[in-house]
Amino acid sequence: MKNKRIVKFPKDSLFADYLRSAYSEKKMKNHRLSIRGFSLMLGIDQSLLHKVLKEDRRISEKSRLKCLKALNADEETIKRLESNLPSKVRVKILSDEEFEALAHWKYFAVLELLRFRPHIDVAEIARKFSLPPEDVQNILAHLTAQGFLSCSDGVYQIAYSKMLWPDQSKLMPSSKHFQEALLRKGIDSLDSSSYEFSAHGTVVLALDKSKLSTFKEIMESTRKQLLELIHESQDFDEVFALQLSLFPLTNVEI
Repeated sequence: MKNKRIVKFPKDSLFADYLRSAYSEKKMKNHRLSIRGFSLMLGIDQSLLHKVLKEDRRISEKSRLKCLKALNADEETIKRLESNLPSKVRVKILSDEEFEALAHWKYFAVLELLRFRPHIDVAEIARKFSLPPEDVQNILAHLTAQGFLSCSDGVYQIAYSKMLWPDQSKLMPSSKHFQEALLRKGIDSLDSSSYEFSAHGTVVLALDKSKLSTFKEIMESTRKQLLELIHESQDFDEVFALQLSLFPLTNVEI
């Protein structure tokens, strides 16, 4: 049996040293200060702090800023610590044509998996998504041809740290197909062993359609808050789909 490859995240020894030094300094002044107390002081999760100190995890930018602010880091210290960071986040706003070329959940799911498993091979990707290896090879080739992905020495590199979709207020055929494929995947989860890892909830409600835009804004705000909460830890092991849907059950009169 082939041994499962352990993926190591890029280390940030500089920031870990900074936190260890800050903790030692504060513990000298307060011998009762524990790691838990230090994490509360920094405003981050205790388990995350423990992993960062051991250099098992690279801290997110948001949590990093929390720590620097809590420790009153000066500008010189911040610049010194930033010198060890990877290149700035590259944001890609997808055009309608680019989205159409990727209009299936498989492309975005594979990209998301490669963000935290850059050393994963084709066979493992196929197993994770229950896809034929040939399909995975075609997906990787397509993503590479479109400029979203590259591979060097068996390590995948994502070209963009964040991709923003086109305006979803206009219903394009590609957007419709994308949502249909995801909904079918959601239906499949109702009958599979993955149901315990799913959450399905629906509310049927009467709504004043003149307030629909406000309702949509609240849904979008909720979605963003959930994503921020999820991405705080950087402790990922699987890929999920999060959908918030709202559609009429009656024939809407315009």
